[in-house]
Amino acid sequence: MSNTSPLQSFLAGKAFIIPKYQRDYAWTKEEVGELFGDVQEALDAGTSHYLGTVVLVQTTTAYEVVDGQQRLSTLMLFVHSLLMQLDNTDPVRIADQIYLLKKGDVLKLDFGVNQSFVIDMLAGRELKPSTGGQRRLKEVYQYCCERAHAIAATNRNNIYSWLETIKNLEIIQFIEENSGRAIRIFQSINDRGRQLTDMDKAKALLVLYSNRFLHEELDTQINDAFGACFAAFDRVREQAHQDGYKIDTIDRKDFSENDFLRYHYLAYDAQEANDFYGYSDIILNQFLKPALRDRKDDHVQLRAFISNYVQDLENFARAFASLIDATRSDARLFTLLVVHGLAARLYPLMIRLFERNLLYHPIPDQDQFDILSAITCVDLRVYKIRGTDLAKDIGNLSHASRTAAVSDIAARLRAFVINFMPDGLMQTHLGGRIYKSGAVVPILLAFEQNGTQAYSVQRLVELVQRGPTQEHILAQEPSFDYTVRGFENQTEFEEYIDRIGNLSLLTAAENSRCSHYSAEIKMSRPELYLSSNFAGPRRLAQEFNVSGAAFDKTAVITRTKELTEFALANWSIW
Repeated sequence: MSNTSPLQSFLAGKAFIIPKYQRDYAWTKEEVGELFGDVQEALDAGTSHYLGTVVLVQTTTAYEVVDGQQRLSTLMLFVHSLLMQLDNTDPVRIADQIYLLKKGDVLKLDFGVNQSFVIDMLAGRELKPSTGGQRRLKEVYQYCCERAHAIAATNRNNIYSWLETIKNLEIIQFIEENSGRAIRIFQSINDRGRQLTDMDKAKALLVLYSNRFLHEELDTQINDAFGACFAAFDRVREQAHQDGYKIDTIDRKDFSENDFLRYHYLAYDAQEANDFYGYSDIILNQFLKPALRDRKDDHVQLRAFISNYVQDLENFARAFASLIDATRSDARLFTLLVVHGLAARLYPLMIRLFERNLLYHPIPDQDQFDILSAITCVDLRVYKIRGTDLAKDIGNLSHASRTAAVSDIAARLRAFVINFMPDGLMQTHLGGRIYKSGAVVPILLAFEQNGTQAYSVQRLVELVQRGPTQEHILAQEPSFDYTVRGFENQTEFEEYIDRIGNLSLLTAAENSRCSHYSAEIKMSRPELYLSSNFAGPRRLAQEFNVSGAAFDKTAVITRTKELTEFALANWSIW
């Protein structure tokens, strides 16, 4: 059922809880600022304002919030911050705590997994958030407190006006007796409002079939699985955003739950999951809907499919989060995901193999060569050096990776490399202009560790935080005579300038300091190459100071050959 009521009436006598299958708190200052604007608009106009819809499931003890948790959570924080501007004995503070904030001694809204954190936060205790949701709750509450303080600073009576306006905000509430119907209402309402994610639509579709054909038997499993997925997604985004551990593939504005769902689809092995791109319309309209529709008359098959799909989706999501967590302690994973930037096309396969504990499984008949080495080889040779987004072969392997044997995985990866980047083609690419290739940083970083102890995660984090950049040893805009450096003319110089033999790793600050100097000055002055955070330029400078030989065309050719041979050996075809 549904009805429209002011917020005060909506909250009266109710207790709410955010169920564990819901997303974590997701609002930022931007959304909160829009909410403040809505309240301000209603205050200025002296009228009520439509706040939106709330979808609830009525239980014996409380109302579960299926839709509307972000708005309700934020309003609770804002109301608390407004009331804190009033004296403890203020009649409005006493009354509005009862009307808006608390039921007895507890908050009207139980924040679910964040409840104890919110209670401590509202009590003024100093807290360190452990999840992205808690971090956002803390930031938003501070923002609310700042706004409340500013409102009270101009005129104390403004607090009363804001509270009165909030109490009269209009809400349409839908109250159902089971989560399945509530979720379907949520989808119906939001399809006419904000854009639903593919995860929302997939969840609603699965619940619909569980409700309609299986007597709600799998509703709990579906809800719990998607709740775990939402939590895993938030964890992935939070971890991949942290300074020193940022993963560009994930830490971008448009990376969403849709990517999460797509990665899983590309690593799923149902008969209908045979596409290797995983676009949104394919997952929903060409995979899930037909798969469910074809099984609806056979309840045994339908039950097995839904249960298998949601359980595998949950396992995959948890593995994704654990893979990103592992970059904190595993230098190889840190290097591949954070420093190299693993190609997005390889993520479904990478996650699935991590879930199966196969990344460090040795390849049959290959000493000291494992599946992770093979993926790293594919990433560098094909996706970075060749630089094209090849999808079909890797997509087919990703779909098969849930059950494929190690020998089959290794053989198919090997065939992929041989087909698209054999040694001869790789040698040609590395001998040419490669400055803009994503392979340069991985090759130079690996080369400077060659023959020495591999960098620890902490050392790699320090380098990433300083910003590794590619620097031209012979400047792009030189002031020297080309012939002195062994080049016939400017045209020939430009053919060599972007070869890997003329490139070195420097931090962003070091690169800036070196930008106007000749190669000899860079290598001789103690504050330039000799003091670099990277071992490669320090080694170059030491070699120059011993030999005194000028860095010229011959040096570029020699170093290009050396780096090419190293790359062919380090990322060899097994």
